Order: sequence, then C-alpha cells, then structure tokens
Amino acid sequence: MPTLRRATAVRTALALLVAAAQAQAAQTLPIEVRDSGDGAFLAASLALTRAGSTLPLQLQLQRQARDASPLRLEDGTWQVRVEAQGHRPLQTTIEVGAEAAHAVQFWLDPETAPEVEVEAPAAAGAVRIEGRVFDRATREPLAAASVQLEDVTTLTDAEGRFRMALALAPAAFEQGRAAELHVRREDGQVQTRRLRLVPGTHRLLLDLDARPDATGPDHHFDLDLLQRPQDDAPSAATDAPHAPILQPPASLRVGFADAGFTTPCCVGSCSAVAVMSLETYVKRGLNDEWIASWNGHSLRAGAIAYRSYGAWHVANPRSPSYDICSSACCQMNDPDTSASTDAAVDATAGILLERGGSIFRSEYSAENNAWDDPSDGLSCSNADLSCGNGFVGSPAANWPCLVDSVASGHGCFGHGRGMSQWGSQRWAINEGQRWPWIVGHYFNANGAGGGLRTAVLSSPLRIDAATPLPASAAPGSTLSLQLALSNLAAQTHPQVFLGASLYRSGVGYLNDPANDLAVALVPGANAASRPFAIPAGAPDGSYDLIVALYLDIDGNAALNSGDLALTSTTLPAAVTLTSSPLLFANGFETPP
Repeated sequence: MPTLRRATAVRTALALLVAAAQAQAAQTLPIEVRDSGDGAFLAASLALTRAGSTLPLQLQLQRQARDASPLRLEDGTWQVRVEAQGHRPLQTTIEVGAEAAHAVQFWLDPETAPEVEVEAPAAAGAVRIEGRVFDRATREPLAAASVQLEDVTTLTDAEGRFRMALALAPAAFEQGRAAELHVRREDGQVQTRRLRLVPGTHRLLLDLDARPDATGPDHHFDLDLLQRPQDDAPSAATDAPHAPILQPPASLRVGFADAGFTTPCCVGSCSAVAVMSLETYVKRGLNDEWIASWNGHSLRAGAIAYRSYGAWHVANPRSPSYDICSSACCQMNDPDTSASTDAAVDATAGILLERGGSIFRSEYSAENNAWDDPSDGLSCSNADLSCGNGFVGSPAANWPCLVDSVASGHGCFGHGRGMSQWGSQRWAINEGQRWPWIVGHYFNANGAGGGLRTAVLSSPLRIDAATPLPASAAPGSTLSLQLALSNLAAQTHPQVFLGASLYRSGVGYLNDPANDLAVALVPGANAASRPFAIPAGAPDGSYDLIVALYLDIDGNAALNSGDLALTSTTLPAAVTLTSSPLLFANGFETPP
C-alpha cells in the first residue's frame, strides 16, 4: 500500500506540473468584433484551430463582454474564422505567445451596404462631419455627449451619432486647416481629437475612455502626405502580361500600439492587431495619405497604390503577428473615412498592381521631382536626383527617370519612387487625365517603362465561360451570349459593361454597341447574358467570339475608348454565320 500511495502521489505531482506548464504556455487573448461601417460592437462566433489539433475551439463572443475572450490559448499559430449575423465572415491567422500581439480586433463588413443619404451638392469649401461616439469601457454608443468643432456644437443622439457642418476659407480649400474636436461626456470629462479639415463629407468613429482630458490620435483626413519608409526595393522580375487576373487577399492584419486600437505603431512596437477586409483597410487609410478634397481620378489612382502596398504585405508580413503597421512607417490607417475616398475605393475594388505574376509592392511620396528646392523647407529623402528638374525617379533604386512635366519647379518632398501624390492631382485637374492613365504613367511609363517601373493593372474580374446560343446563326439574327463570371474582390462592382465582338480575318470586327450591357457583379460567382445582334450584311463563315469586361472610366454609361477593359477572352471559331435555310431546322432562328 505505501508503494501504491507513493505512485499515486507521483502521478498527481506530475499532473500538477504539466498543468502548470500548460498554464504558463497559454494566455488569455482579448478579442472584440466590430461593424466596419458604423463601428458597433458585435456578438460573434469564432472558430479557432491550432496546427496539430483535430477539432476547433468554439467561442461565442458577447457584444458587451469586456473580458473579450474567456479562452486561454496555447502559444502558436491559430487559424480563426469569425462570423456575426448580417456580416460577411472573416478568416485570418493570429499568433499567440510572449512576443505576439496581446489584443485582437476584427472588423466585419455588413452583407448589405447601408443606404447612403443623398446630399445636396455642397457649397465650395463646405465641410461635413458625421460621427459616432462609443464609450470604450461599456462598448455602448455614448448618448447626449457634447461635440464641439470650432464655433459649432451639437449633441450625440441615442445611438451616439452626430452631424455638423462648417465652411473653409478659399485659401484652405486644397490643403485644409488644423482644428480640434472636443467631446464632453455628461460627467464633465472632455476628450480632444485633432483634425485636418478639407472640403467634403468625412466620417469619424470615436472611442472614448474614462480618462479625463485625454487626447486621442490625430485624424488627418488627408494631409501630410508622409513619405513612405525607406524599405529595400523588391528584386527585378520579368515583364508581366497585360491585364493579369489576381486574387486580392481576403483580409489584412494591421498593427496598433495599444489595446484600444487608437494609437498607430511603427514596425516592432505593435502590441495589438486589428483584422479587416482589404477594401475596408483601403477606405480607412486612403484619406490619410491622399487629400480627400482632391479630384476623383487622383483619389482612384491613389487607391490602387495604397491597396497594392497593403496587399503585398499580406504575402510579406512585417511580423508573424501582423502584416503591416498603422503609422507612416508603413502607411497611415485609422477607422475614419471620407465620402470621396470611399467612392474611389468602391470604383477600383480589388484592382491591384501586378509585376512578374505577383502583387507589386507599390511606392509613392508627396513630390517626386528630381530637384531639391533649397528654399522650400521640405525634406527630400531621394539620394539620387540625377534625373533632374521635370523628371521623377531614382535610378539608384531601380526606378528609371520619367518625364513628368507637372513636377517641374516643385521641390522634391519624398523618395522619388513610384507615384507622385501631388503629381496625380496635377495630372487630373490640370491635364484632364483619368486614373488608369495616371497609374500607368507612374508605374510603367504607359507601356514604355523599365526597371521597377514595369507594373500593370490587374483584374479582379474573370470570365470563366462564354457560350453563344445558337452557335450557328444567320446574318441579321440575334445571338444570346451566356456568361459565367467571377468577381474576386470582396465587394460588389455595381456597373460592369459586357462588351462583345465577332471577328474574322478578311472581314474584321462585327460589333453591337447598342446591346453592350451594364451588370452588377457580386463577390464570387455570377451568371450574366447579353444579346448580340449580327449585322444583316455580314458574310457567311466562321467567326471568333471576343467578350470583354469593362469599367466605365469616363462615367458616360456607355462603352467607348475612354473606358478600361479589365479582362477579355477569345473563343476561336465559336460562331458560324450562314444564310442556308437548312440551318434553321432546329427552330432557333427564322431565315431572312
């Protein structure tokens, strides 16, 4: 019996030691889930799977739970799927361990985009602020809080929402002006947010903690156009094919410096991670890197550069815990958005820069002119100004010289690589160039680039199948083109034009512009069809069928040379034209 008691005691001691070791190798990871549109905290279901485990851990997260995760997770890499009613699910990986982030936030996109109130055109210089205020401790909207911006004061409603408007002087239209927004709680505590105001409609999400006289992060809406970090340039790659199909990453992990997810961090100092869809990420940051009152084509060009820089980091993360940081060490990102930049993101959803078969790590800075004005006081970090005034580039960094007439006379403010932010605005407003031209100019010299200036626009839209019905028809009859299409972006493209042509050597192209059809393509698989009227005088014979998907770049609701063909497919000898009455025995068509 003594031996049995000793063995039992040993087993008990070993079990306690194992339990203690497991407890030391696990941690409680605070988790919260929010609506990417209005900021509301959400009840959610999380499934977590660790490498080597057989069954996922299931976590039901309550909206108001302050101890966000009751699970103690073992160190390692966890696959996570987050679901909430009325929202698109989000999948990602999170790292757990002493060196990993110590808080995680998920931003889920609503399944149905909220209706946007149509506003009357704003007067020149009008600034509209829409916001929602939350109590960080209770995770509830903060009602009856006083919101003051300069000489305008309003109260939040029962849902924590507020609106206000003011006007800018003409001198501040383009670059805006600095301002402070003060939020006073009913208990008398005041918190301050610093803003940079430019014309347009802007949306704020404000989380207030319980500390009196707290000053939150700056919300720029725009302005400083901070220089991109001096990272090593990616290695050279072969020329990319035109209009390649690229799958945008489904989500992106953004590092922050605190568990309140308000303070931006630089690489190496991020202790919390916010996970969101790629398009939500671009909306949260574009108005911090471009000026929201700029021309829409400048903003769309900026959306391509911002999206590509972020997406590249999903495959090349800055840390095992996060893909990209939230400060100017990477690119700025916070929850606030602007209507104009949101529209630019929607118009270009899922479109990336591609080079050598992969997402291209785009670069940009404020003024890329290869001349440093000694009297402007701006910081020029381009060590290679060999291109000279009126040119952009940094040959030493494999960005060849590019004639950029709109840069002439403007002192360098940045590193000279990739897109010039101010240049994108000047090309749009002074030269009337549209965003595909602006992107092509800076990233591939409109087809004549070299070195790293050889990236091209990719397509998130794909033609999976195209079937003409019938495959044999008479001149003067009408075909039905049945299409299977995919939208790889995580957002609907509301107006995609279906263009089609028949082609035969010696005859040329047969077009039917009257039946070019605009369709909405939701994320994932889509089915569409369009008629194609064959000209009555078309010669008999076998014709190739060409189908293309276009974006209406010039905004005239019709296809023309000003639009962008994202992708196309050619089906050789897919349609046969014949005037023979024997063709019509099947009853598809009536002979002329």
